[in-house]
Amino acid sequence: MEKEERKVYDFTKVNVEVEFDVYEEMDLSKAVANAVHKSTDDLGLDELARDLFRNGKVSLTEGERKIFDMVITSTRLVAGAKRAVHDLLNK
Repeated sequence: MEKEERKVYDFTKVNVEVEFDVYEEMDLSKAVANAVHKSTDDLGLDELARDLFRNGKVSLTEGERKIFDMVITSTRLVAGAKRAVHDLLNK
């Protein structure tokens, strides 16, 4: 059986649009980790969220990336942060 490819995502230096056309580099690792932690009942995803919380980076498969992206788009983060995380996960 072939092993799924993983990609490392660094959430410590995310360019967030704080005003129209004004960007700031922000560490969103704890916000994203907590959002995933609060919205999953899957122990594997929870462990990935813990890794992200502790390290600021996380290694995700394509399926895990899609779940993280889906969770973030449904959280209470401001739109600029959601868009920045979505862009990070989809580049």
